[in-house]
This record gives sequence, C-alpha cells and structure tokens, in this order.
Amino acid sequence: MDHLKRHAKKDHGAVASSRRPKPDRRWTLLFIGDHGRVITLKRFKGLVALATFVLCVSVAITVGLYFLNQNITVEKKQLETDLDTLKKQNQKLHHEKDILLARLVLAESRAQKSVGGRSENDREDSAADQIEETPAETDSSVIAAVKKVGVPAQKQSKPVIDQPQPELSVAVENLQVSALQQSNRMSLQFKIKNTTPDSQHVSGRTIIVLKSNQLPKSRWVSIPQVPLDGGKPTGSSRGHAFGINYFKIMRFTSVIPTSPEKFDTAAVYVYTRDGNLLLEQDFRITLPSPQLASSTEPSMDSVTEAVKNTPTDEFGME
Repeated sequence: MDHLKRHAKKDHGAVASSRRPKPDRRWTLLFIGDHGRVITLKRFKGLVALATFVLCVSVAITVGLYFLNQNITVEKKQLETDLDTLKKQNQKLHHEKDILLARLVLAESRAQKSVGGRSENDREDSAADQIEETPAETDSSVIAAVKKVGVPAQKQSKPVIDQPQPELSVAVENLQVSALQQSNRMSLQFKIKNTTPDSQHVSGRTIIVLKSNQLPKSRWVSIPQVPLDGGKPTGSSRGHAFGINYFKIMRFTSVIPTSPEKFDTAAVYVYTRDGNLLLEQDFRITLPSPQLASSTEPSMDSVTEAVKNTPTDEFGME
C-alpha cells in the first residue's frame, strides 16, 4: 500500500511538473554566436514600435516637403508666365512709342518744309499713311518711313536741348593806391566781385595798366610787367591769379614809375584762364612820389652828436 501511495505521488508530481508555465508577453531576441555564446536583446517589441514611429514621421515629413515643392513649382511657373506677359506688353509699348516718334518727326518736318511746296507735303503725307497702316508686329517699316523723310528716328527720340551757359561776369570796386613806408614802392588794391548768376565760380588773371594821355603808349606801365599790345595786355599774358565765388581783395605792389605825376589813370583788366577778356575798367588815380633813401638815413654828424651825448656807462666803460 505504501508503495502504491508513493508511486501515485510520483505520478502526481510528474503530471504537475509537465504543466506549461504562464507565457510572458514581453519579446526577447536571442543571438547565438559561433562559440555558443547567447546574446539577449530585451524589449524587442518596444524597439520595433519606436522604429515604426520614426519611419512614419519620416514619411510624413517627406510627403510635406513634396507638396511644398509642388506649390513652389506652380508659383514659379505662374511668375514666369506673368514675366512673359510683361515682356510682350513692353515690346508692344516700345513699338507704339516708335510709331508716335515717327509721327512727331513727320509733323516737325512738315512744319519746317511747309514753304517748300505742295509736292513735299504730299510725300510726307504718304509716308505718314504708311506708318499708320503699319501692323503692330513690324518695326522695320516704321524706321524706313522715317528715313524716307530724311530725319533719323533714333536721334529724334531723344531731342537734345542746348541750355545756354550763364555768361561769366565780374565787377571791380574801390581801387586804392598808397606808398609803402621808407621805400620807393607803392601798393595798389581793389575789390573784385563775382556778378555771375547763381554765384558760379569764376577764375582767371588780373592786370593793372598805369596810363595817361600825356604819355605815349610805349611808356605805359603794367603791373605785373607783361607785354602790351597797343597799350593793352594780351589774354595770353600772365597776371595775378584769382578764383572767387563771391568777392576777393586783390593786392599789387610795384616800383613807383618815373614821373608819377604824369600818370592819372589805372586800367584794370580781368581775363579768364582761357584768355577771354571779362572786364576793362578805368579809375582816376594819383600816384605817390618816391621817397629818397638818403632822407631816411642818418647823417654822420647826427651820429657823432648822438655818441657824444650818450653816457659812457651805456657802452660798458667806467
């Protein structure tokens, strides 16, 4: 009996041990190497889910970029179409401008040659009719019609209006003559003003000529010394340079000429840098008399008298 009971317990234990355990829901990936080493990779299911998610996100981004590229391509094509339309409109306007310029040339030519006879006008009218019948796609016939009149269309398309440059002008005022101290030289000065419109810059040279009706022109004196032609300096002669926008005081120094009392007039000449005469103006003057050098030098008697009257201690003597 005891033997039967032990055998029954063994059979019950074998039956109990033969039952399968409860399955694990987690996935495990096993790798077996060449040497029999087992590598376990747990949470394989989570890794697969993560890879699937990353793949889906990549596909979504790719699809979004594709549609964005399609929108950009469509917009580019639309801009190209608009650009072509604008180019065609520009060409059409350019053609219409050429036609209008040709008509303007014909009208001006008709006005200038109206006194030449009816035949000339008929020829211009026929050229104008040809231009009006010209289709919008051709430009060569327009140019040919303009050439038939004899006036180039390109030159008339940009008429050049010559605007006269303002003439340069100056004025001279307040000529003064004075003698320099203790010398036989004199100083002359005057004020030169820019009278050009809008105060345009003026530059050039100035010359003074001392003259008199009592003296021949060969004895007239120029300041600075320049050759005179008939009593006047030439434009190529040098002089005192100036450059003004408003005004300037010009100063000259010169030796007092011989017989200064005979000179009663000073003529001021203003030239441009190119040698063109801007101004010639006469002033009544009175030249100073030269001061003799001997009158300013102390005589030997005055020096001797001054030495006698000087105390000896001023000379370092005791």
